Amino acid sequence: MQVARSFIPGGIASWIVWPKPEPLAPLECTIEASERIGADGSIVIPLDEEKLRQELQRLQRENIEALTICFINSYVDGPT
Repeated sequence: MQVARSFIPGGIASWIVWPKPEPLAPLECTIEASERIGADGSIVIPLDEEKLRQELQRLQRENIEALTICFINSYVDGPT
């Protein structure tokens, strides 16, 4: 996701334009693991491990130098 602007209700300039910095990596190097977990910890959409492996292998062939993993809302389903 790329953020370009935000609406702030009230008198503080209303619209704030934020110049986006240059991404650290091209968007073509961004992959998504499509697993989704419900608020109760149940699996809503299971992880497609084979698709994820294929995408990671593609990145490996592109000789990436570093890999970042982001867990959205991971704090909700803590260690078991």
